[in-house]
Amino acid sequence: MKVSHGLAVYLRILHSAKRYYPYIAFAVIATLTSSGIDAGIAYYIAPFIDTLAANKDPKFLAILPFMVVAIFTLRALVSFASEYFMNLASTSIVLNLREVLFTKILSLPAYVHDKRARSELLSYIVNNVSQISVSATVVMMKLVRDGALVIFLIGVMLTLSWKLTLLSILVTPVVVIVVKYTAKRMRKLSYLMQNSNADLVWVISQSTTAFKLVCIFDTKQNELERFTEVNSSIKRLAIKSQVSNSLSSAAVQMIIAAPISFGIVLLSQDNSSITLGSFTAILVIMSRILGPVKSLSKVNGPLQAGIAAADRIFSILDLESEVDDGQHVAHEVQGKITFDNVSFSYNQATAVLNKISFTIKPQQVVAFVGASGSGKTTLVNLLPRLYRVTQGAIYLDDVNINQYTLSNLRSHFTYVGQDPKIFRGTVHDNIIYGCKETPSEAAITQALMLANCSEFVERLPKGINTVIGDDGELLSGGQRQRLAIARALMKEAPVIVFDEATSALDTHSERLIKQAIERACSKKTVLIIAHRLSTVVDANHIIVMDKGQIVESGSHVELLEREGYYAALHQVQHQSTVDSYA
Repeated sequence: MKVSHGLAVYLRILHSAKRYYPYIAFAVIATLTSSGIDAGIAYYIAPFIDTLAANKDPKFLAILPFMVVAIFTLRALVSFASEYFMNLASTSIVLNLREVLFTKILSLPAYVHDKRARSELLSYIVNNVSQISVSATVVMMKLVRDGALVIFLIGVMLTLSWKLTLLSILVTPVVVIVVKYTAKRMRKLSYLMQNSNADLVWVISQSTTAFKLVCIFDTKQNELERFTEVNSSIKRLAIKSQVSNSLSSAAVQMIIAAPISFGIVLLSQDNSSITLGSFTAILVIMSRILGPVKSLSKVNGPLQAGIAAADRIFSILDLESEVDDGQHVAHEVQGKITFDNVSFSYNQATAVLNKISFTIKPQQVVAFVGASGSGKTTLVNLLPRLYRVTQGAIYLDDVNINQYTLSNLRSHFTYVGQDPKIFRGTVHDNIIYGCKETPSEAAITQALMLANCSEFVERLPKGINTVIGDDGELLSGGQRQRLAIARALMKEAPVIVFDEATSALDTHSERLIKQAIERACSKKTVLIIAHRLSTVVDANHIIVMDKGQIVESGSHVELLEREGYYAALHQVQHQSTVDSYA
């Protein structure tokens, strides 16, 4: 990353915090006041000591304690104000940026989520945003506070000894060179550290999400070794970063030692015009100035980390959101679906779908069958515009789906997948997920009954209010699938998609799911993606796909009579079933 790019990124960080400029302004004013008080204290050390040494005025000594208390009370108040407003700005920036980033992530096209690991996006929201906040507030505050204090103290030094001040100014370019030299390395280490942190989140997430699989396959040691490897990498990078930062700080302090040494020599000369008060004041300033200079030399580390984190986050924020340029809104649709010469490919690669054409009538049950990779799931993903067709057009009730607004288009579809996503919470929470208005208890009870959920829900400890764990871990696979059907029914959409909804279930669970589908979808357009042909024999129409094309279509009986691709697939599955019982 070039310096100019890093500066542009940092300026963008500051621009992203513009809503909180008032907080930052109050903090900066308070900080400058605090630095001014510190410089004033240093300035008045000389006349105070000279006055005290020449004439111990009783009145002066009497009011001195009150002056000290007043000065330090004022300093404490402005320091508190500085910390309070800067922390307020920092917290606000973190919360706002996380909200902006999460909103952006939800608005990204499906293909971006396909390519990005969940742990990577999680790391952006949790870790990288905090680093940006540090750059936008804490680092800036250090620059203002310590930079102002250094300038104020140098101004005081000029009034006491211009020679010493000049030497201090002359070594400043050397300090800048040292800091600039370490900046590139610090930024590179920050990038590597953030990658490793994302890997760590991924390892933890994968191991805990698939914990039962880890136990069954006895791979705890493997997971621990992967965790240790990533953790060790983070440790190595952290040490390298700390060493670089410490060496930079040490080099700066060694350079600063030159004017301090010269000052000591200058002050020890007999013909020096510096008074006892000036001598003491310069020593105090010399010791006092080391702190802010040292702090400024350490700013580079978190600054570069923040810039690196910001560059990652801005790369997400700069991605194109889902295209939502449709204007058509239909409050009700019949559920007629037409594919007209539709082709689709991912990233202009080999076509996944090639010139697909068919029409589904309202309230018709249509099944899509075929080998894995034949394009069945991709085909139904085009309907709610999770992906846009490469060629051709799709129509819902004779209106091109591109003309619908995204929200309105998707309101007409509901979905049950092969691996139903059950959210953390209760059965009730999952049933009403996606409902725009809170449904009645009667509607919920009806959905549970239609989806064959009533029996097992009543057996749960707290019934519908039972917490069922992350991803519904307290339920069986068939129960999760039926709960997903009940959730889909609560949406009351005219088109419902079942994507391999019974492929991973036993025969009994499959029968219950088939009953739920038949009872619940009598007045809906139903699309069934199936690998197991036993689930589609009652469909009004079956579309057989292979390598992204339609090779056959018709009813179950018609396709068997043709003795083509479908009949061969049916024979293989039937023989496998017979063999399994033999």
